[in-house]
Amino acid sequence: MQLYLALTGKVLNVRYIEIPLTTVCTLKCKGCSALIDSYPAALLRHIDINEIVLMLNSLTSAVDSIYKIRLLGGEPLCYPHLYDVLCIINNEDKIMISDIVTNGTLIIKDERILDILKNKKFHITISDYGPISRKKDELINQLRQNNIRYQIAPIEVWYDFGDLVIRDYSKAELREMFYNCRSKSTGSCKNLLYGRIFHCPRNSHGANIGKIPLRDSDYVDLLDNTVSSEEIKKRLFKFFYGYIPYVEACKYCSHGRYSKTIPIAKQISNKND
Repeated sequence: MQLYLALTGKVLNVRYIEIPLTTVCTLKCKGCSALIDSYPAALLRHIDINEIVLMLNSLTSAVDSIYKIRLLGGEPLCYPHLYDVLCIINNEDKIMISDIVTNGTLIIKDERILDILKNKKFHITISDYGPISRKKDELINQLRQNNIRYQIAPIEVWYDFGDLVIRDYSKAELREMFYNCRSKSTGSCKNLLYGRIFHCPRNSHGANIGKIPLRDSDYVDLLDNTVSSEEIKKRLFKFFYGYIPYVEACKYCSHGRYSKTIPIAKQISNKND
């Protein structure tokens, strides 16, 4: 019965969703997967907490469970309303676990955040960029002292997905690229930005800065107040489990066999670097 309900979309269990809380970052890495290095200064901002609340309410109203929500940036530890977001997640039974990914350049200064992170629902991942992660050791000590679960993620390689220009790929190449993305262990990088959930951060951020065309079939708008939660659920089921050959962002990406390695977290100072 449960399998039937899942296969028909009456039960929707989501494995993984990424939520950027801010496009503000303490670093400016060349080749950032969130395209922060491509953002104009005017669009580098913290997402309004009221919008985050609406997104999470709409999402949890439409699904039956979410195994993991990963909070990203920019740099999520600089988000001024992080505690409020953590409270929502902590009080939502449909969300199993939540991971915060930080670049190791900040420590946690809000005691309320330290306290709520002691809950087993939460986990910190520190991306280790070597000397660039200048507060890493201090942050680790802080987490240990407060019995907060964490892991250090050593970054061994970065891939360059290229400039935000359209490629001359065949449809077969686009399908192969998208299939490889969706075959990741996390079930691909579903990214929820400004109320719209996309299949990858390149699509969400690329559309946000106006570099990748916004195609209706590539996202679900959780803030569409003209439809019910039931309709949002149907759209999400199709989004997560329906057949999609590729998304618009694939045309603007050099993923997989088309990508090359680049220096890890190389800092740039201006658009000409």
